[in-house]
Formats: sequence, structure tokens, C-alpha cells
Amino acid sequence: MSDSLEALRAALADRYDVERELGSGGMATVYLARDRKHERQVAIKVLRPELTETLGAARFLREVSIAANLTHPHILPLHDSGEADGLLYYVMPYIEGESLRSKLFRDGKLPVQEAARLLWQVADALSYAHSRGIVHRDIKPDNVLLSGRNVVIADFGIARAVSQASDAGATAGSSDLTKLGVSIGTPAYMPPEQAAGELNIDHRADIYSFGAMAFELLTGNPPFPSDSVQAILTAHLTEKPKSVSEHQPSIPSELSDLVMKCLAKLRADRWDSVDQFLPQLEALAAADTVALMASRTTRNRVTAGATLVFLAGAAWWFANTYSGQRELPQAGESLASIAVLPFSDLSEGGGNEFFGDGLAEELLNSLSKLGRLRVAGRTSSFSFKDRNEDIRSIGEQLNVGSVLDGSVRRAGNRIRITAQLINVTDGFQLWSETYDRELEDIFAVQEDVARAIVAALEVELSGGADTQIVIHGTDEVAAYNSYLLGRFHWNKRAAADLVTAASHFEDAVDADSTFAAAWSGLADSYILFPPYGVETVSWEEAIDRAERAARRAITADSNLAEAHASLGIVLDARWDWEGAEDEFSKAIALNAGYPTAHQWYGIFLVGMNRVQEGLAEIRLAEELDPLSPIIGTWVALALDVAGETEEATDQFEKILALHPGVGVIHRDAWLHFLRNSQYEPAALHLQRYLELSGSEMAAVWPAGVLDGEARTATLREIATEFADDFKMSTDLNMILGEEETALRYLESRLAAPNRLRDSAGALRAYVLSEDLRNNPRFRALLGNMRLD
Repeated sequence: MSDSLEALRAALADRYDVERELGSGGMATVYLARDRKHERQVAIKVLRPELTETLGAARFLREVSIAANLTHPHILPLHDSGEADGLLYYVMPYIEGESLRSKLFRDGKLPVQEAARLLWQVADALSYAHSRGIVHRDIKPDNVLLSGRNVVIADFGIARAVSQASDAGATAGSSDLTKLGVSIGTPAYMPPEQAAGELNIDHRADIYSFGAMAFELLTGNPPFPSDSVQAILTAHLTEKPKSVSEHQPSIPSELSDLVMKCLAKLRADRWDSVDQFLPQLEALAAADTVALMASRTTRNRVTAGATLVFLAGAAWWFANTYSGQRELPQAGESLASIAVLPFSDLSEGGGNEFFGDGLAEELLNSLSKLGRLRVAGRTSSFSFKDRNEDIRSIGEQLNVGSVLDGSVRRAGNRIRITAQLINVTDGFQLWSETYDRELEDIFAVQEDVARAIVAALEVELSGGADTQIVIHGTDEVAAYNSYLLGRFHWNKRAAADLVTAASHFEDAVDADSTFAAAWSGLADSYILFPPYGVETVSWEEAIDRAERAARRAITADSNLAEAHASLGIVLDARWDWEGAEDEFSKAIALNAGYPTAHQWYGIFLVGMNRVQEGLAEIRLAEELDPLSPIIGTWVALALDVAGETEEATDQFEKILALHPGVGVIHRDAWLHFLRNSQYEPAALHLQRYLELSGSEMAAVWPAGVLDGEARTATLREIATEFADDFKMSTDLNMILGEEETALRYLESRLAAPNRLRDSAGALRAYVLSEDLRNNPRFRALLGNMRLD
């Protein structure tokens, strides 16, 4: 461990837990740390010690404080700065994504519209900073970080702070920096005036550097590529680079001209300000592939040049297996398809992740109700949250033709929402828009975004052009805010979060007692209390509360599919089979694109011994939400019930490849392989399950499963340890030949009136032994449940 790291840890121990070094550059070393007060990861940049001595801390920190006042969604904010034990440092948020430099190194030049989109965001940030008199002085791909689908500029004002702090910017100070090997600016992107050593550097230096970076994004190389720093600086002073369009003839001349004007040698020949070309760049980023230079006014009216088609649409709908009321495409028809990614939270200081998630989820749910549009499920779309993954890859994994991405920035009662619809085939934008509104306008914004998507994908609204797409069920912003917080915590699926979710949903219905979606969310929270171990209320009370909330939701809005699905799962738990099927059928009829309704109905049908019908429904849920770990696991379980062992094995392997860190899948997989005497994969998945559960037996039991002589004793130990695990206990006791033990446990579990009632689907899926199924005592249990 380096002495520098230990010194920094000691100096900042009262505020930061410094973890490790991330990298170093000419001026500073970067460390990953945890902000103890705010419980967040940060990046701490520590200036080189010899640089600290030269600059003088007081003036440097004064200059840094000026940059710290910049608040813009595409500028990485400064959280903190200071001097500690002779170390001069400043603190920024830690961005898990990559830099634009890394992306260029990996992918080479960018597609025109992707480059235009990123450049527009950089230019927007520069416009904001320049309007406040702050110049970056070191714009380059290394200082542009990718956060999701958006960029943030790092080190804003730091170069200025260094140069200003060095003897108040005097020539002698500049020489001091030179002696230390420190250069303000980077040769490949350095404007001529900076390369010549001029002291009077203004905002047009950033415009030149921006042009050099844009040149590289579009052509794959900077304007003057060379291994010699002196040759590069000389070229900036004396040579005119070939135009962008000469390097890449396919690039529109308008974009090439824009970049080349940024690269003019004389400041007077460049753009006077970023604002002069910002609208043009915004139009480039938003235009479609045919009319790349459409104006902003025209862009708001333009629809996609070609309809996105989902080539596998007809097969996707499983026309031969689905028996519900979904409106199916006719032969030869295909469907537009879309995934809605969670909107990035760019609010200063964070804290609005729930709002960005909720905004995307509301749009996703609303679009899924349109009969002619296929929408990827929430679990699958949200699995790409905080992952800097290429849009084409996302489209391929979700099997969709378009992706909606966006960001939200919230400050007090103001919101700024940016949304863009991208064609995954070529990476071009079909539509984009930025909304600066008051918070109470959020409902209108969502409707505008949904309508733009419908227009871009040429989706016909069954109720006509005036049909409202996004129906919130409340006009109360406070109720809506609480509802979004509730869904945010509910989706985390942890006991504490479910309790928090219920509290937020309660706040929502207190603010608006007619808010059906909030009542449905409250029902969903109570439904999950028993299986997720929330013990603040009994099983009976949880189900009672869930049923009351679901029925209140239906009373408020009988057309809310989620409410009928919630009531269906409640009635399933009450063993009211007729009522449950009726509610599941209503939910699917109201919104055939709701994957959870198909999942729950499919599990229910398996329980009713209508296994093939159930399997078809669960498969349909998987098509709607292909990356959901729970739905994927239930496909495997239903295949096991159907006796399709090889297909079940393939399904387990597929879902485990997608979700290697989900313990419950490893639990079900190890039992599947154990039942089929495949001891090596069984032991492997048992070990992974135990490791993920934090069990000390991860180093013991798998070896016992592999050892033929120790296997029986090992399985008995596991069965004893997991006696309350319905599936584990039943499977292991039957494998051990302990049918009496398995029966006694099942009789106790299913007969006790105050215990959690397992669904019929769980009973079928967890009792796979033919001997046990045919035992008269087990059949009597089924009879008591009206299942036999």
C-alpha cells in the first residue's frame, strides 16, 4: 500500500473512507472514497505535492469555489475541496461509467447522431458555464464522462484555478508550472493562443478544443495526429486540417462546417459563442435519418422515416398456445417494439432517482396498454440501469426495435426532463425533446412524450388520435410523488423496503383517496409481506389489508389491470380459485402487455393442473419481460411439472447465465439437478446458493453431495437445517425416501389456519415426486383445497 494512500486516509479520516487509487494524471491522483456523512461514493482528486507548494492553497481553493457554484445536468459538480496535512484536494461524485476517451479507444469514431447528441450535451454545459464567466481550458474526451446515455464534464474550472493560483497567473508562475512538467491544456485539443503561451485566454479557447474533440468523434482521429507534442502544437499554430467531410464524406456538410468554424486559427473567425451553434447542433442530434438537418419546429412534427418493425412479431405472440383475449396480429403483420429505460437522475446532490424511475415506469405501463405496440417489461428494461451499454446491444437483448432513454433534473418545484427515442438498428435518434416545466406539469409532459413515441413509431391508437395515453388517476402532485416513492421501494423487494413502500402508498391514498394505482400498490405491498418475511402483521392481516386495498383500487378504476391482478393473487392465496381466475382474466383482457398478470395467471393454471396452459402463459410473460429472473425461473419450474426435464435444464442454464447472483435460482437449480442424479452441477449450484446466503456450510455441504458415501448424511443435515423451506424440505425428504416426514410437514403446513397459505401453483411446482402425488394422504390434502 502506497505511502500517499495512507497519508490521504489519515488526513481525511474524519470525513471520508478512502478505498483505493483510481488513476493519476499530470496534475493530480484520483482516489475512490466513501463520503461518511452522506453515505455515497465520491472521487477525490489530490494535487501533486510539488504542485501544491507552487500554487498556494488559499488562492487555489478560492478559484475552485467559483467553479463549485456551477449547477448544470452535464457538469460534474464539486462537492468539497480543502487542504489537509499539506494535501490539496477537491471532491466530485464518483461516476461508474467510462470516459469518452475509453469509448473512442474501444469503438473508434461514433455514428453521426450519437456524436451529435453527446456534443450537444457538452455544448449546452459550455454555454451555461461561459454565461457565468467560467472557461474550462481543457476540454477533451478524457474529461467527458458517460453516465448512462448522458455526459458530464469533469474538472470544470480546475485548469483555470491552477493557472490563476500560480502567482496570480503571472508569467513567472507559468514558468514554475512548466518546470514541474505541468501543462494547462492538452496538446491534441489546445487552441493556438494557448499553444503560443498567451495569458489572455477566453471562452473561445473552449470552442476550439470542443471543435478538436468533435473532429475526433466524427473521424476517429484528432485534427493533428502525431506522436510529437511539438509537432502537434506547431500544427495548431500554422496548419489547417482537412475538413471533417473530406475524412468522412457521409457526414453532412452542415455538421462539418460547424466543426471547422470552431477550429479557426484566429479567435475572431470562430463562433462568437456556443449559443450561436447550439440550436443547430441540437437539431442535428434530434433529426431523423432522412432529414438530418430538420429545424426544431419541423422536428417536433416529424415522424420516423420508416416504421420500426419487430421481425419476429407473429411468432412472439404464441398464437397457437395463447387462449386469452389479446388482440392478435393477423398473418404477416408485425409490431413496433420499444424498451423504456429508467431516466437518469441528474439533480444536484441526487435524491430523485425514484422520480426518474417512476417517470419511466409510468410511460412503460401506459405504452404497454396500446394494442399495436410491444413493450419490454419493467424488470428487463430496468436491468440496464446504471450500465453504460450500447443501445444496439440493449435492443438485441430485449428483442426490440427502439429504445426510449432520458434524464430528469429536479430543483425545488422545477423539473427538466430530456427524452430521446433511438432506433437500435442504426443508433439514430427518431425523436428527442427537452422539457423545462413546473412540477405540476409532469402529467402533461408524460402525455407529450407518449404521443411523440406513438407518432414516431406510427402506432395507430384504437380510440382515435384524441385518445389519452397516460392516465395517472390523480391530479394531486403530492399523491403522485408519494406513489412514485412507493413503487421505487416496492421494486427493491426487501422486507424493510416493502414496509417503507406501504407507508408511501398510504400517504398517496391519504392525499387522494380515489387514486387507484396507489391503492393497487398498497395491495401489492401487503401481498409480499408474508413471503418476504415482514412480521409486523400476521399472514391473515396482511392478506386482509391487501384485499381491501385491491378492491378500493377497482372501485376507483375498474379498468386498472394491475388492480385486478392484485386481487387475483389475493384470492389465489385464499384458495378462491374461481374468483382468482376471473380476476386474472380481467387483468389480461384490460392490459395484455402486463407481464406480471401472465406470470401470476400461469402459475395459477399450473396449480389447477392445467400445466400446458400455465406454461404458455408464463412463457408469454417471459417474452414480455425476457430478463426477469423470477419469470425465467418459473418457466423452468413449470417445465419440471410438465415432465420436460431436458428443457427445464436448458432453461435453468439460460436464466443462470443472465442472473448468476440471484440465490433463489441456484436453490431451485440445485434441487433440479439433484432430483436427476446430476451431482456435479447440483453441488455447484448448492455452493453458490449457500455463498449468496452467507452460510458457513458453503465449504462443507457441496463436497458431501459429491461424495457418494457422505451424500445421504449430508442431505439429511440440509433437510433438517431447511425444514421450513417448503420446496427444499419436500424435495430432500422424498429423495431420501422419507415420505412420512414429507407428508407430516405438508399436512402441518397446509392445515394450520394461521400459517401462510401457499398457492396452488407453488404446491404443484414444489411437490414433483410421483410417489408423493399419488399418496392418499396427499390427495386428501388436495381435496381439502378443492384441487382434486
